[in-house]
Amino acid sequence: MCHRCRRELDPGVAGAVPTAQTAHIHALSDFGPRADTGMSTEERNSVENLMLLCPSCHDIVDKTKVGAEELRTKKAAHEHWCAVLRKAGRSWNIRYATVDYVNLPRVSMQTDGLGLHRIANAVGLDPSRPFNGQGSVVGMFVHRIQPIFETWNEQAVRLDIEHADVLTQGLTVAFDGPMRVVNPPQLPPRPITGSWAKDPYLTCELGDRVVKIRFDPAWLTTATATTDLDEARREPTVYAGLGVVVGVSETEIKISAWLFGQPMSPMRAMFEYARLGSGGRDELDLADFTDEASGSTAKDVAAPSQPIPVTRTVVLHFDEDRVMPLQIEEEVFRRLLRVVPEYRRELTTTAACILSARILQQTRLSTAEIALRVFDKAGLWKAMSVPAFDNMIRQYAVAVVVVSGLTVSQRQDLHDLLRRDVKWYLGAFEYAPDRPIHRRLYKFPPRYRIVETDLHILYSAADAAFSDDALPNDLIDDWMHTGLFGTVEWEEDLERSEHDEAQARQILEMFTEYSADPTALTDEPREGPREPPAL
Repeated sequence: MCHRCRRELDPGVAGAVPTAQTAHIHALSDFGPRADTGMSTEERNSVENLMLLCPSCHDIVDKTKVGAEELRTKKAAHEHWCAVLRKAGRSWNIRYATVDYVNLPRVSMQTDGLGLHRIANAVGLDPSRPFNGQGSVVGMFVHRIQPIFETWNEQAVRLDIEHADVLTQGLTVAFDGPMRVVNPPQLPPRPITGSWAKDPYLTCELGDRVVKIRFDPAWLTTATATTDLDEARREPTVYAGLGVVVGVSETEIKISAWLFGQPMSPMRAMFEYARLGSGGRDELDLADFTDEASGSTAKDVAAPSQPIPVTRTVVLHFDEDRVMPLQIEEEVFRRLLRVVPEYRRELTTTAACILSARILQQTRLSTAEIALRVFDKAGLWKAMSVPAFDNMIRQYAVAVVVVSGLTVSQRQDLHDLLRRDVKWYLGAFEYAPDRPIHRRLYKFPPRYRIVETDLHILYSAADAAFSDDALPNDLIDDWMHTGLFGTVEWEEDLERSEHDEAQARQILEMFTEYSADPTALTDEPREGPREPPAL
């Protein structure tokens, strides 16, 4: 993006947008624009003396009397704006009560849009034609796509006061709040004219500016959606969705909608899950059913602040289908090294373990009941909601990393960094060892120990006993190549070794007892049935 005019730039030479050009604040030569003969070549080519410009702005700053101080100010302002924008962007998803509008051609081009096309083909919907006139298949399509938006991964900036100053044309935004409708759509839908004075749009106020979110009625999903929008002409209705900014001024923010609907309220979600039975659910409240994308943040979902404990254990969830071996651990470790000061690092983590369908089936519970039991504990820190967890274990092959040794602030910082940087991160909460459902799902042996700048790869006596050679160095080499740690070495997990040895003795005792039985190795019938050895 151009530092001066903020136009999108192509890093190559054949794109549809202007090609990015590197410009010098102080010229590279002694006779160029704003030349400073006292600077060395290295200083002239340093990052501090360079800007990224479009060809037009490059010509302007070099052929007019634009001063070096003005360019430095422009560069600093642009870099600050980009930093705020990066921090504001987040993976958008939502749990809808109704999906009212889906501009299918435009949504299909987004991050997870291919899934919508597959569903359209499966139900017999023509994705190139508006919904009106395609009959009952539209309802089937909407029913099938509704859960997809609960795990959507489109990066968007939230439309709110905090981020109003970073909005610019072409930016993807997520909106959510009470809105009225101007020029409500009719039945049958009329073609849009391109005029804001005639076409339907949602509107609300954002500080001193008016937000206008235009939509094409041809892509409304149902007649009920049209009726609800007509009602919103008189009484504000909460709508949430995605769109792209098409215009920003001192008085207005104009957006073209991709999709929107009425979000599932926490109260409604809580009542839905209450139908499963209220026994043992006294510790759950509305915060446990509030999704981050529908108006709350991770800190809203988290439990009230408590006195800082010594350490806590956190369970991190990831989409296993989107990663390579060791990729999850590496991304977790990179962020652990950022949030935990070196002198306080005494952490243990598991390897990325699969939360398999077999483990879930062994609980003999529905996914909704598992979600309720996992979250049913007072004071439990949670950076995801009950519905989000339920949807996660239904929709994804989930990989889990369990991290022990984090303080309250560190666990929140780790979650925030993963949510911002890792698209296949799904959420986290605190591990409660006193909860049977937590032990059943998440009790994995530790695999790594991080101490200050060093990584220890843990092994047990059984690992060493069943290895053909000495413990392999390949894993140590892999971790050394990441450059994250000063040293990487094997370390015996004495607790696991003692457990393995106890199990081996038990098996040996069973075998010895079996061998001592004179009928065990003959075909002679026993006088009576024997009780199996106690385990």
